[in-house]
Amino acid sequence: GGATSGAHVWGGAQFEIGLSASSYIPTSGTPVTRAADDVHFTPAQSISTEGCVRATVKFPPVVAAGMRVLGGAASTAPIYVQSATELRIGDGTGTATIDVGALAGATMTIRAGWSGATMTIATATDTDTQSFDGDMGTGTLYLGSQAGSSNFLFGHIRDVRIGTSATGCAL
Repeated sequence: GGATSGAHVWGGAQFEIGLSASSYIPTSGTPVTRAADDVHFTPAQSISTEGCVRATVKFPPVVAAGMRVLGGAASTAPIYVQSATELRIGDGTGTATIDVGALAGATMTIRAGWSGATMTIATATDTDTQSFDGDMGTGTLYLGSQAGSSNFLFGHIRDVRIGTSATGCAL
């Protein structure tokens, strides 16, 4: 047809692995994979020896040990998936773990805090406090990954709060 009638063909199909669509990735005939989001920042005030994190997380349909809700440098992981039912906070020396039931597809608010000799991880239904070695080692923080390059969460993280006090960031 002409400019005002007939069939119009659009050729912009895009396959998605996740449950929701991402923005369009223009290509020139060759399939491409979107680079992972790299959301990171360095707090203005150090939170290595005292701090807190609170975030609401929607976990993906399949979870794997090691996925980071909040990651640090290569050896630190303030909040991460320990198993299909457990979340953990780790300072490089010790860990605190909570059993929250099935993580796959779940949405929950998580809080972690550390100061002095203790570190705590909590949800609305469970809390664990363990010994803290005094240094979380968090310079740059990475949302949903470890150092922006591995252990990706493949979920959604929102309402993130980072604080310089272990008792801040309340659930």
